[in-house]
Amino acid sequence: MTDIDKTSALLLDVVWQAIDVKGTGYVYGRDFSLVVSKMEEILNKGRSGSERATLVSKTGEEILKKFSSDQEFFKVYKEDFCELFNGLIGTSFRNAVQRFTGNGSLTFLRNEHQTTSFYDNEKTPVDSEALREEVLALKRTISELQKWNSEKEHDISSKNEVLAELRQSNGSPSGSPMRKVGSRTLEAQVATLKEELNFKDGIIREKDRELLSMTEKLEDFKNKYEFLERGFQFYKDHGELQKPEAIKEATKHEFIISELRRKIQDQSELIGAMRTQVESRKVALPAMREKSVEASLPDLFSLSTVLKYIVGAIFLVLAINILLYSMAFLKSLIKLNPSQELNSKIKLKWWEQSSVLSKVHWFFTDFFEYDWDPASDEVLSANYDKLFGV
Repeated sequence: MTDIDKTSALLLDVVWQAIDVKGTGYVYGRDFSLVVSKMEEILNKGRSGSERATLVSKTGEEILKKFSSDQEFFKVYKEDFCELFNGLIGTSFRNAVQRFTGNGSLTFLRNEHQTTSFYDNEKTPVDSEALREEVLALKRTISELQKWNSEKEHDISSKNEVLAELRQSNGSPSGSPMRKVGSRTLEAQVATLKEELNFKDGIIREKDRELLSMTEKLEDFKNKYEFLERGFQFYKDHGELQKPEAIKEATKHEFIISELRRKIQDQSELIGAMRTQVESRKVALPAMREKSVEASLPDLFSLSTVLKYIVGAIFLVLAINILLYSMAFLKSLIKLNPSQELNSKIKLKWWEQSSVLSKVHWFFTDFFEYDWDPASDEVLSANYDKLFGV
């Protein structure tokens, strides 16, 4: 660790001991500017008016004052002081202290002991109102950090555009050295801005978690306070002090029962509200009649639909047969062998030339002209299949 690091660490220890006399490990945001001014006071001891200097500039002082006034109950921990200082001022705490470094400065700080408390008679606020104010302060801090974050992102995007243009112009070896130096400078600035952006993102995430924790604590305290208030009012109405032990125990049970009833009523109201929302979102559907399977079949398969499918199937079969007959006829015209010439002399009816129509015709002819016994139908079918090799 260098002398500068030792000086800055020792300076922070001396001033922190003087401010945080209770040893809580943190100071409130309203004391942040006081910590910086106390450091300046210690570092400027023994210096004349012309030699006196400040850790931050005028703009930095305004930023610190605004932070102290806006974030009065924001907790600044000792280990986070340097990071917060860098985030608010834009300069590291080490570099700010380095300007005051001189001969014997480290020895002077080691001999410096500040024991005066700036809050001898002040109590740390721990009630629910203080928690609520701290939550509001955290919200304001987060909004400011998000705004600052968006501005930094805009600056980074503009720097990236300029950097891209410089890279395009310096892509060839003929680029000027000055442009290359400017490009490297911009790259360093972009890297610094990215680091600052990551730091601010970390602070925002940490404050979000702290805000959530504070909100949960506030809600818990509120529920406990309301519960105690209801219990006090209940026992006050029932005159608890003038009753025997048995009646007191019964009164206690009555209070528990009343609390359970209240919770049931709250849940019932919540369920009713949810039911109302669900019913308001329902889509009105047409009422459907209760139909049996037998009653629904005619609706699904009406007579017109059945006839349409039958006629379509007949036309499809006829079209296929006509197409096949035409193909066979054209083939016979192109080339006929002796067996085909012999078969061509046999004149068949048009429906006999189609195997499907011929089978249908002979099936119905045999069925109506010959008195078939239904019991012998399977035997005839088996003989037919055996005869024709089916």
